[in-house]
Amino acid sequence: MTEPAYVAIAAEYARRILSGDLAPGTMMPSLVEISEQHGVSDIVARNAIKLLRSQGLVRSVHRRGNFVADRTGLVRVSPERQTETAEATFSHESAARMVVEREEASETPAPDLADAFGIEPADGVSHVITRASEDGRPVSISDTYQPSGISGVNDGRGFDLEETLKDQLPAGSHAAWLRTPPGVMVKTIHQRFFDVDGRLIMISDISYPLDRYAAYTFRTSVRPTTN
Repeated sequence: MTEPAYVAIAAEYARRILSGDLAPGTMMPSLVEISEQHGVSDIVARNAIKLLRSQGLVRSVHRRGNFVADRTGLVRVSPERQTETAEATFSHESAARMVVEREEASETPAPDLADAFGIEPADGVSHVITRASEDGRPVSISDTYQPSGISGVNDGRGFDLEETLKDQLPAGSHAAWLRTPPGVMVKTIHQRFFDVDGRLIMISDISYPLDRYAAYTFRTSVRPTTN
């Protein structure tokens, strides 16, 4: 999926804030200034600032403007995160050296996974393992599955995302990558992606160290139902 303009603009300011280039208390450019500098509409500029606020990086003061927050702990925000590559996401979060590694294979799914996708085990799934490290410290690992023949989550019509967060003991491979001591929990996110027709097209299980993010935010729209 193409990264929306407001996500790219917010990421630029996020890097500057997290690197210290924009110090706590610094007044952010006005919406007009952001619009003119990036050649975007006022709505795009407003959405960029809104995203920075949801990430805990910017605070708004009534009738004065927007300022860099005094404390800038990382906040993981969805669904904007799903419009970026892992490389882009982690580079937005830190000025440290980020390394992302992937392994991809075609596999026969376990019965419960095949049932979830509504396929036969013989149909197969793609399995992608993504590992990320920051200055040599492992900070994320995920297992992502899709039915064979499906790649990504966007066919031009969008998708729906369901996320379930838990603090729990990690799976063996996740514990090994994150170097989690026995008995220590991690933050896990179970994701299910649906196309606009309601078909499940991707499942992902992600693990982070408990101290990776100060908070987790998920934003979505609620569609009205008809009787």
